[in-house]
Amino acid sequence: MTKEFSSSQRHEIEETISNWIKGTNFYPSPVGLVKVHTQADSFYIEVKANQDQAYALDDRFYIRNNSESVPASPDRVKKMLAKRKLDQFDKSQSEQQDLTFNYLKELFKKQNINFKPKELGFYSVNNQTFSNTAFLMSDQNNYQVKIAVFKGITVTQFKDRKEISGSTPKQIDESLSFINLNNPLSSKISGQGQRADQKSYPTIAIREAVVNALSHRSYFSKSPVQIEIYDDRLTIMSPGPLPGGLNKEAVLSGITRIRNYGITQILYHLK
Repeated sequence: MTKEFSSSQRHEIEETISNWIKGTNFYPSPVGLVKVHTQADSFYIEVKANQDQAYALDDRFYIRNNSESVPASPDRVKKMLAKRKLDQFDKSQSEQQDLTFNYLKELFKKQNINFKPKELGFYSVNNQTFSNTAFLMSDQNNYQVKIAVFKGITVTQFKDRKEISGSTPKQIDESLSFINLNNPLSSKISGQGQRADQKSYPTIAIREAVVNALSHRSYFSKSPVQIEIYDDRLTIMSPGPLPGGLNKEAVLSGITRIRNYGITQILYHLK
């Protein structure tokens, strides 16, 4: 039995599913795995297979056993997460294929580097379509950085805010520029002839934190990188859990794992 859907009904279903995906409590996020084809002759919903074996809902992990969802033991979950391919998102096909790279090309030109999309990992496995690495480096990248400047030490009063999208290097450049404008300069007077000027927050540390927030975030989450500037602190929040089953203790001991290999390689070439 077939059912006819009007154009408005199709888009209403698409919007409902899109809102569910963005607000879901599932982990890994189903973003990129569910697509509603509203323009096809036969209106249908496509659900792609995911390589993850464990799923979480309300902080409980489950695995599929034939047609059943079975609770997974903590040890099994830890082992499966450790085996996850951290560059899975990078290499998979981008949902958007109409991409431009004006900002990125200009950066390559300024540094006298040849812009070679294939060598940069811009194509998915079949070399016919753009990968998510290409999407994140494109002018069409709609993942965001949201920066808010507050008066005082609470969120009760805004002073300024900025939302940044586009190519990942553009987001880094514009984020650093905006933070610098809101990084007050203080002066220290001593017995020397010249005063000592110093920013409230060290620019080297800010640069490192912002670059890490964008290059190592989880792009399975549509949440933005959030940067908040108060009178007494600056916070940078990057979406996603620690990659590859790492815990806080392992990170603090110096163990690292790259989540988005394609992005970090391009940023490395751009210094």
